[in-house]
Amino acid sequence: MSNTTEVPKILPLPDAQDRGVTATREDAVFTAQRVRIYSIALVAGALILPMLMFVRGVWLVNPEGAALPSDFLSFWSAGHLALEGRATAVYDFVALRAIEAQTVGVPFEGFFSFFYAPIFLLVMAPLAVLPYVWAFSIWGAGTLLLYLAVIRAIVPRPIALALALAWPPAILNFLDGQTGFLAAALLGGSLIFLESRPLAAGILLGLLTFKPQFGILVPLVLVLKGHWRVLLSAIVTAALLTAFSLAFFGSETWESFIRSAPLANNLVLERGLTGWNKLQSVYAVARWLGVGSTTAWCAHGVIAVATCVVVCWTWLRSEHYELKAAALSAGTFIVTPYVLFYDLAGLAVPIAFLIRHGLARGFLRGERTLLACLPLITIPLPWLGVMPLGLVTALTLMGAVIAHQRESGLPMLRPRSLSPV
Repeated sequence: MSNTTEVPKILPLPDAQDRGVTATREDAVFTAQRVRIYSIALVAGALILPMLMFVRGVWLVNPEGAALPSDFLSFWSAGHLALEGRATAVYDFVALRAIEAQTVGVPFEGFFSFFYAPIFLLVMAPLAVLPYVWAFSIWGAGTLLLYLAVIRAIVPRPIALALALAWPPAILNFLDGQTGFLAAALLGGSLIFLESRPLAAGILLGLLTFKPQFGILVPLVLVLKGHWRVLLSAIVTAALLTAFSLAFFGSETWESFIRSAPLANNLVLERGLTGWNKLQSVYAVARWLGVGSTTAWCAHGVIAVATCVVVCWTWLRSEHYELKAAALSAGTFIVTPYVLFYDLAGLAVPIAFLIRHGLARGFLRGERTLLACLPLITIPLPWLGVMPLGLVTALTLMGAVIAHQRESGLPMLRPRSLSPV
């Protein structure tokens, strides 16, 4: 395994004097004891909200024990239809809504749509064998463990796990039973194995095709750096998943999915029925500000192209794999127009790589404060319905990567000379 990709054993954060630099106020704040207390507080805060909601009967089950609707309801209902041999009905709003209403047994407004490719039914159909609440619990716990395992592999430090648990998009993803943990685990795992175990990295990227909107930047970097084994492994994995879905659910299911794609685009990206405040892309911010679709697409295109340039420049110029991985993982959530708040659970991956880089080679001035405050800054976003500032978080992380490359003009992120730890 090369030195650039091996996950090192990270020792306790040394004092400023041990790094050969002058102690700063930030060094005095981030002592080992304070970091430990902060980590405990973050974890406690992350656990309290789901527990309180469950006890009050407003999450998962109501006081009478009946299941409560959530985003996972559409996944389980789609799996249920697939088990009944009606996989094509997954993309029929009326049929899916009927199963959802039957599952919870209580009236609720609207419905939860299913816009995933049929390969996702390979996971949901087995889960649908279980009762809804059990399936929700296994899905939430299982994907959470995968997510935390990847973060721990990047940075085996309590503070990294605490930030990952208390990351507001992660909390919302857990409450909704969404796919953010799985996508983050697959993306982060592929970056861990990219240069040391290309076949494993490719398999994980192939599995990530269940959310193809996150596959814009990765192939570009693979071609740029000549990671052909990774690319081939990803293509073969995606092809096998497609073949299995065709064998189990039939070609008609894929035809229904393809026919539903324009409708999904119209409902979510053109008409904004999901809510512009829930989407976290440049396009969504522009539409939230009231501009037209064409102008919003132009704005998104400009930022997406700039992000591609920064990511490619980082992979060509940087000597540190942590910065490359942070740029690619943060950029993945910037270039796609279709990213919801719970998807930003995946931003824990670039945060973890930046922490790992800082522990090994020194943090930028103010970087530790910024990373520690990110969960506190983003807490109100999913519940107050404010401007979709999750995009700002992704852009800030990309700015930190640029600053590490001695190119940023942000005063708070201005690099200072640090000796490697």
